[in-house]
Amino acid sequence: MLKFTNDGFVWLVISKAHAEAQFCSENGLSVYMLGEDDSDREVVEFDDFENHDGEFAIEGGFPAPADLKAALIQRLLSLSGFDNASEYAESEGFVCLLETETEAVNIHTESMEFIFKNLA
Repeated sequence: MLKFTNDGFVWLVISKAHAEAQFCSENGLSVYMLGEDDSDREVVEFDDFENHDGEFAIEGGFPAPADLKAALIQRLLSLSGFDNASEYAESEGFVCLLETETEAVNIHTESMEFIFKNLA
């Protein structure tokens, strides 16, 4: 799920389990605790997970509209290890309703292009 702050910053909200996994991973992304008032604080110790009952997220930044789609695919794939963003979304309980098979192929193609581009 995406969360947009009043100043346009984008957060990718993740489950507590994914946040804990990212925090514990040697190559994990920084995890933040989000407040209802647009405040944020980086998780610095594992006890933070027990002391925070709000949302956890990773940074999306201030992407330009044209870059937003690519940035989201990048973040989703880096979190999950899935081959494409659709598989990750479904694992999180989201149902991806695609109107055509072409849309599914496009999601997969974009995901794979991203992976190959970043392996180079």
